[in-house]
Amino acid sequence: MTSAKPIYDKRVYDILEGLQNGKDRDTLAEDFGHTDYHSIDMYMRRRNFTWDRVEQTYVPKFDEQQKKTKQIVQRKTQRIIEYLSEGIELDEIAQRVGLDDIETLGEYMTDKGYKWDADKRTYIELAGIVDSNGVVQSIPNKMEGQPMNTTVIHQELKKQETVTNELTQYQPSIEWLHEHLPQLQKLISDEETKDSSQFPRYKIRGDAKVKSIQMALGLQAVANQFCQEFNIVQKEFYEVAIIECLIKYGYHFEVQNLLKNT
Repeated sequence: MTSAKPIYDKRVYDILEGLQNGKDRDTLAEDFGHTDYHSIDMYMRRRNFTWDRVEQTYVPKFDEQQKKTKQIVQRKTQRIIEYLSEGIELDEIAQRVGLDDIETLGEYMTDKGYKWDADKRTYIELAGIVDSNGVVQSIPNKMEGQPMNTTVIHQELKKQETVTNELTQYQPSIEWLHEHLPQLQKLISDEETKDSSQFPRYKIRGDAKVKSIQMALGLQAVANQFCQEFNIVQKEFYEVAIIECLIKYGYHFEVQNLLKNT
């Protein structure tokens, strides 16, 4: 089950800003008129945040699948940053991590939420507020020692209030959709299974090479049955399975780059 999105309101911003500026939770609790930090902790948990002991701040909750995907992505980004700290040139780093060139390396790091710092000659991770379009407002991570920009915070707060007011008019429709969600899901699922054209296709150019793998007979039988039912060849089936797996587990950028080059 996917965790709910974090809810940002004025108090959430005040708590995050206070922690960013060096206050501990007990001090913030006193500022808000509470006896200890437990009230703040409960407030943040209800808004889908959890306490990060390493960062000493509240961060949005991740479900288990999100954590696994994030760990996979971080392996490559961390290697890139480590190579930079060792003084290795960007073009060589790109080759080491399997990217085409410096430009592709920059696109990859930007896609993963990093920004190039020309003074420090490395990438820094961006943290901040997710706007209504899912775009992160570029506020440097507190590990970089930068104070949180209060102007950006209040602008984002006003923007979220406006979005909330606009969404209120759609509340009846949203409630109706939620009430009839099982029927709608079944209707869509039945429609998709009517025609094999609904099965995704990916065109990948380049030389082909035979690759033999061992597979349990039961799994092979299920795969063969699937291919017959959807009228697709096994090559297409396994290509789609591999691509969908790569996308699901953090390799969306690499797959996108592969398909773009074909």
